[in-house]
Order: sequence, then C-alpha cells, then structure tokens
Amino acid sequence: MGAIPCFVTGDLPADSCMSTEQPAFDGTQSFYNSGWLGESSDFSLTLADDIAPGTYSFVCLLHGAQGMVGTITVVDEGTDVKSPEEVAAEGEAQIDEAAGKIMAAIEAASSNPPEQSLAGAMTPEVMSGFGITFV
Repeated sequence: MGAIPCFVTGDLPADSCMSTEQPAFDGTQSFYNSGWLGESSDFSLTLADDIAPGTYSFVCLLHGAQGMVGTITVVDEGTDVKSPEEVAAEGEAQIDEAAGKIMAAIEAASSNPPEQSLAGAMTPEVMSGFGITFV
C-alpha cells in the first residue's frame, strides 16, 4: 500500500486506489500515507485545526525504521517554540557531531598497517551511519 499512487488513511482499503483526496492529519488515523513520491517530489502534511497536542511519529516505508524516521510535535497555541533557523542550527550541530565520530572510525581503519587487510570498521560511538573503507 505504501507505493500506490494514492493516499491512504485510516483502515487499509480492500480495493487499490479508493480515493486520492488527502484529508488533514488529525492524529487519530491508524495509518496515513503520502503515496509514492518519485524523484524530486515533495510531500506537505496539513495538520487539522483540531489536532490534539502531542508527538506524532513517522517512518519512510521504503527505507524503513532504521533509515528515515522522525516526529512532529504539536503544542498548544501560544506556546513558545524554536524558530526554523534555531532548529536547523541544532540539526547541523547533530550532523557535525555524528560525522566527526564516523570520520574518526574511518581514520582509525585507514591507519591500519598496509600488510594487514581490514574491510570496514566502525566504533561504539557511532550509533547510526555508514563509514566503510577498504585498506
């Protein structure tokens, strides 16, 4: 159902594309799907006016829970929230920290003596990511 070119909300339909009209997300749907997104496609999620405050999780059906996941946090109107620039700066700092750990693992693997073969190396500090090197 994740790859059909229509939107699916609530219970999964018995037929393949019952509706292409995308309702606003209100947090009560057991399944909410963007439909298949091709290259350079965007998906915008409209939140319903009556959505309850809380944290809502999402996952990419193609890449799975180990790849592309996230959350949307809805707060009461009037609550102070970070600006998009502040959120972007925090995200960049997290990326830089993770990249530094991955690069440290790659550099450690690259310093291996030439007569000793090592195919890939990671470190316990790297929670998620790929750093594969052959030396």
